[in-house]
Formats: sequence, structure tokens, C-alpha cells
Amino acid sequence: MGLCGVNAPFCPSVLSLGCGVTAYDEEDARHIFGSEVAPVFGNREICEIIEEIDVATLDEAHVRPNTGVVSTRGVWFPLL
Repeated sequence: MGLCGVNAPFCPSVLSLGCGVTAYDEEDARHIFGSEVAPVFGNREICEIIEEIDVATLDEAHVRPNTGVVSTRGVWFPLL
């Protein structure tokens, strides 16, 4: 599950490229984001959730080289 378009006005960060999370369901993904990503990057509005994302379609220059294990529950982008 990809949490894409993570929005924080006037605060560009790596999350401008989105956030990748593997989770059991949307509620679990939001929990993981809130407990693992938000403490590092601050609270962000989740603008879009994409399920069953194809990692091969992600940005080759910035996202894919900085992606962790997508098959394990947790945050895989950005690397924390």
C-alpha cells in the first residue's frame, strides 16, 4: 500500500515523493504512518492511498534506490 501525495504546505521533504507502507489494511497503514513516519517528519495529510502498488512504476532516480523491503509489514519508503 502506498500513501501517496503526503501533503505538508510550505514544508518540502522526502515525503513530497510519497510514503510506502506495507500493511494488513488501510487502518493498519495509517497506524504505521502515524507511529513510525509522523514522529520523524511531522504530521502530514494523506491525500491518496494506492493499494497493490507496482514498485517497478515508482521513480527510478529517487524512490526505488531508497526503498526498503516491500514484502515486510512496515515503512519501506522513505528508509527510516
